[in-house]
Amino acid sequence: MAISPSQLSLFDRCSRKWALSRTSPEPTSPEAQFGIDVHDLIPKAILGRSYATGTFSYMPDPELARILSGVLVREAVRVFHSFGFLKYETERMIETKQVRGRIDLWGETHDGKLIVLDWKTTTRRFTDHDARTSDQLTCYCHLIHHKLGRYPDYVCLVPLSLTEGRGYALRTTRTSEDLTTWLDKLTKVMSAMAQGFTYRNPSACMDYGKSCVYYETCWKEQEIEVLYDDIPSLT
Repeated sequence: MAISPSQLSLFDRCSRKWALSRTSPEPTSPEAQFGIDVHDLIPKAILGRSYATGTFSYMPDPELARILSGVLVREAVRVFHSFGFLKYETERMIETKQVRGRIDLWGETHDGKLIVLDWKTTTRRFTDHDARTSDQLTCYCHLIHHKLGRYPDYVCLVPLSLTEGRGYALRTTRTSEDLTTWLDKLTKVMSAMAQGFTYRNPSACMDYGKSCVYYETCWKEQEIEVLYDDIPSLT
């Protein structure tokens, strides 16, 4: 079974939420769907193809969403051109026996640097620390190495701010130690998944001020399992 970076992160943060999400998938919020739609538009814009932004009828203000989507797509294209890629690929799914991921964009620059870009539509301000500690970017390094036989020189988180209407690149690298640590975590998580071992992590019941969608279901269960603080760390 190959898992995605988001599944790995979710299991690491709260495996009970991961288990519940598999039996009762969380509905896609309007904000999440907006991010998906913007992601779909970016490759078309980079390739110079004409595209329709859609009606965004699911958003509270569809016209504002349509305008904002155009702004964010243009910002993504601007960031893309700032790297000076000579060749690149977009939206490519790569899969190994353990993990799979769809990488937004990777390419080679005029000076031979291999760079990965990951778009993030967001309302919060991302920092260099977010890029440095992102398991998703580490996973992409692993997948690129599997595909091309070399690791990226840089991996970049590219937040597209919904509040500021701008994009910016947070460039970072991954060391061999980073990759070893991530692979160890992947092995432990997949072992726990195979054994069906899940736990509640009370610190994950709130996420950016919002309660977990599974909160009531999770805490109504009568089974008492081992406390989060008592289990071996996956990190």
